[in-house]
Amino acid sequence: MAAAARAWAALSAALAGRTEAAAAAFLETVAGEGAVADFGVGPEIPAAARRILAHHLVRQRDAVAESDVAPDCMFTRFGGLFLLLPTAGFDDIAEAVAGWTVAPDPRCAALIGYAVLGLCAGRVSIAAWLADPLWRELFGLSLWDPPIALAEQLSAIPSQGWDTLEALADGLASTRDARFLLPPRTLVESRAARRTLARLASAILTRFARRLVGFSASSAPFLWHNLLAVPAAVERVGSCWQARLGRPPLDVLVSLSRLAEGTVSLPSGATVRLTRAPP
Repeated sequence: MAAAARAWAALSAALAGRTEAAAAAFLETVAGEGAVADFGVGPEIPAAARRILAHHLVRQRDAVAESDVAPDCMFTRFGGLFLLLPTAGFDDIAEAVAGWTVAPDPRCAALIGYAVLGLCAGRVSIAAWLADPLWRELFGLSLWDPPIALAEQLSAIPSQGWDTLEALADGLASTRDARFLLPPRTLVESRAARRTLARLASAILTRFARRLVGFSASSAPFLWHNLLAVPAAVERVGSCWQARLGRPPLDVLVSLSRLAEGTVSLPSGATVRLTRAPP
């Protein structure tokens, strides 16, 4: 049994950290009883134990295959953040990252934009944001990476990269905004990185507020709690998505500005058509 446990640990370690496609391919290779025997599972493990290992791997393989089929409709508590996408500045972030000598990851720009948009909901919501599968898919990020893996990828960005991005950012207008937007150390430890992420989020919210007559000086917490903190039901329609947003407390502002209507795009190339829930 000890040998079987060691074999299972070895197989699990080989699976950890793989992308969806790589995990599926790996499990397809080793799911059979004979293949399990070839994967370091020697004759000291009884045939019954090898069959159990193979059975569990088949179940994991099937779970991966099922997860690759995206549901037709998904729900997100961060529906209001769709309103920020037209002026989010993701293209500027991508252009800045493209100028780096070495980018830590090919999806680095999308990851930064993803973290910045999530911070517009406030630092206390960042853990829930990182666990939201819909937004990961819309940004073209892996659905399998745990939140700590995303934090490690952000931490791998060199300080020179954050210095470049800071040129795109706004200053934090108040202590209240700083307390709301400054990310926790669990997301990224570098003080420069945390400051830059908060300022980039502030810039997005500032551009959004300027589209609302009379509310250009609104604080980040005010914008979130009164205009952006609404859920959305998001449905896949062909190659696009359709999002039906809830109504915020100050719905009249959204109605007058027509911000919750039209089509928005994301770094992955996904397009989302926005509509509002009926009154």
